[in-house]
Amino acid sequence: MRAQADRSNRFAFDLVSDDYVQRDAAAGREELAASGLFAEPWWKVCARTLSYTPARFVSFLLTLSGVAAQPAEWRADLARALHDRLGERPLAVTDLVYVVAARRR
Repeated sequence: MRAQADRSNRFAFDLVSDDYVQRDAAAGREELAASGLFAEPWWKVCARTLSYTPARFVSFLLTLSGVAAQPAEWRADLARALHDRLGERPLAVTDLVYVVAARRR
C-alpha cells in the first residue's frame, strides 16, 4: 500500500490487489529463472484477514517505508486524516503474502 498526498493534503491509497501480487510474483520468478543461478522455485501466495482497531491500523501505516520517510508534519497530517475517516469501528484488512524459495544451482 502506498500513501500519497496532493497539495490539498487529501490522501489516496493505492491498494495492492491479488492480481498485482500474482503479476509481480510471476515477474520475479522469471528474473530468478533468467539468472540461471537457481533451480525451479517453490512459491505460494497466501491471503489472511487481519483485524485492526483504527488506531492500530494508523500506527501500522506510519511504519511503512514510503510513509516513514516523509516529513513529520506530513505523517501527522496523514494520521489525523485517517483517524477522522476511520472512526472507531474495527477494520478487516486483507494481507497478501508472497513466499518464494529456490535452491542455488
